[in-house]
Amino acid sequence: MKRKRISLFQALALLFAAVTLSGCGDRLAELVNNLLPPVDVGRQRELAVRSAAESLAALKAANIAFGVDFPSLSAVLLDGAAKAVGITELDLKGEDQLVRIGLKFHKVFPATDQLPEADITGSVIVYAGVTTQVRAEPSTPGSIRFTLLPAFKTLSVDSVKLGNRVDATAAAKALASILNTYADNVSGIIARQPIMEADIPSTYGDKYDPSTIIHLKDDVRGEVAVKANAVTAPLKIDRVSWSIYPDRVVGLALLLPANAEPLKLDGPAIEPRADAISAAVRQIYVTNFGRDDWPSGGWVAARNDILSYAVNDVFRQASLCVRANADFGRKAFSQTIKFPDENSVDCTPTRDCTPTRECSVNVSHDDRNCSACILYRPKVSVFGRVISSGGCIQHGNDPICEASKVAQNKTYELDAALRKADCERLKSQEKFQCETEKSGQKALCETGKELLKRLARSGKFANIDGSYAGSGQVQACVKDLALSSTLRDLHVSIDNSGAGALDVGLKFVPLDIVGHLACQAPWTERQRVNVSVPSNTIPLTAKAKVETVNGNTRLSVHIDPMKVSFRVSPSPTEILLKSVNGTIACQGLNLLKPLLISAAPFVPELKGDFTASQKAMDLVVPLTIPTQKVGGRRILGKAELAENAVFVSGTVQ
Repeated sequence: MKRKRISLFQALALLFAAVTLSGCGDRLAELVNNLLPPVDVGRQRELAVRSAAESLAALKAANIAFGVDFPSLSAVLLDGAAKAVGITELDLKGEDQLVRIGLKFHKVFPATDQLPEADITGSVIVYAGVTTQVRAEPSTPGSIRFTLLPAFKTLSVDSVKLGNRVDATAAAKALASILNTYADNVSGIIARQPIMEADIPSTYGDKYDPSTIIHLKDDVRGEVAVKANAVTAPLKIDRVSWSIYPDRVVGLALLLPANAEPLKLDGPAIEPRADAISAAVRQIYVTNFGRDDWPSGGWVAARNDILSYAVNDVFRQASLCVRANADFGRKAFSQTIKFPDENSVDCTPTRDCTPTRECSVNVSHDDRNCSACILYRPKVSVFGRVISSGGCIQHGNDPICEASKVAQNKTYELDAALRKADCERLKSQEKFQCETEKSGQKALCETGKELLKRLARSGKFANIDGSYAGSGQVQACVKDLALSSTLRDLHVSIDNSGAGALDVGLKFVPLDIVGHLACQAPWTERQRVNVSVPSNTIPLTAKAKVETVNGNTRLSVHIDPMKVSFRVSPSPTEILLKSVNGTIACQGLNLLKPLLISAAPFVPELKGDFTASQKAMDLVVPLTIPTQKVGGRRILGKAELAENAVFVSGTVQ
């Protein structure tokens, strides 16, 4: 029969009635226990131990650890919520997978229209534990049910004063005696309240836009937009368990990819004993997180491999892009133009002249049916009576039809042969034309190579100094991002492109023999040029390490050098050949025009192709966590990188 749930006030009324009828002995106790089933400390401990042992069996691969020591927790609670409700002392101790909570209180309740002011002083001892249960439903994200296991032990009342005259201590102690007598029944009442259970989703189901939390700071004036696809949480909670030590609680959790099946690990079960649970938690902690000591205060640790997976998956989903419509402030640049050595030019043709024309020909075929009757039986009638009905006596192939079919097939075969021959003729012509062009390109390249040989020995051509200012549109998208499982190596591929118009001021300074043959004096030119960044992929590699210097933890990042290619139009060659100022200053330029035109294909700067180089960079990012204030106490945060995991801790000041 299903037991009817009764309210907390009804339960207390039954307890008062039980005291009034206390002379009824065992029958009264049986009645109370039937109406208010008792729950003692031993039963709650057994549930907590069994739940922890079962969860630990699947937590050998735990990748999250967390914990807090009881002195730190007590200090924070006493200066926060506990003090607000009148708790003056708080003593937390771990006892075989339950927390013993001893507290003293002094609370003054202000007077109301119906009741006088009440000043109450006393102490309470209760126990508490927690069980966890994975709740997975088909096609749902699932959740973990946390059940609080309360166990009331004792209530002591030191004094109760009502108003300024009435001492109600004796009555309050009598009430406390009732609660202490039926402590297990009180525990049962509390344990059955709906508030003792909470379902926590195993993953964050909503999508979020990472672009809303990314902010860029630079010296580019203009509109900068960050665009990203909405992403879902990359991880979900698979299991949670913990051990309650005498001075602290330490928990373990297993996070898995959001779309992964629950992890099934074969291994020895953990004995349902508090000491076995404590030993197993410590062993998993040391093995998986690379430390053999507990951090002070409150802390959380995450293995490097699960952090790298989360970062990589978020960037994979996001396809992060930065688009900028920017105004560039005036910037200076300097570029030396020199003719490359002829050995740097390879004139080996790379063009493939293998014929690609397909000359397979489908041959038609005459498949007509030439079957016919070659001998008929005549129809015979005598005096109106049919003697022979006639019909075919012998079947065979019609020789005229067969001859026609053979002739038609010969025609088809001849047509196919002619079409194939014509295709092969065209294919040979295409190959010959390609080989001729390839030979011409090689000859032209060899001629230019000989020219470079002579120009290179003459020294550098010129310096082009100048500055630019203007506007443009630039886009950079993270194509691939791979953060290593050690969190020390980062490889990123960035797709970038852009275009803009710049006002450029140029100063041409001739160098060495060829430069001075072209121009006897420096000259300047102002032009508006178009700059484009061809769509290309820039690989970026970085190495990181966490180090402690003078007691301060910091992240040091080394970014390898990288290059960005861009194109300028009109090219420097066009400017040299068309500039009025250049024509005036460079009397010998007309003599060198054929040389410049011939050399331009081999000198990227002359044809407008430039490469901007970014030197290696070293960045230092402090990992000092700002001091937080919780419950009136200062919490000093700290981040550390162990061999296998990142630790973040907070110490009560």
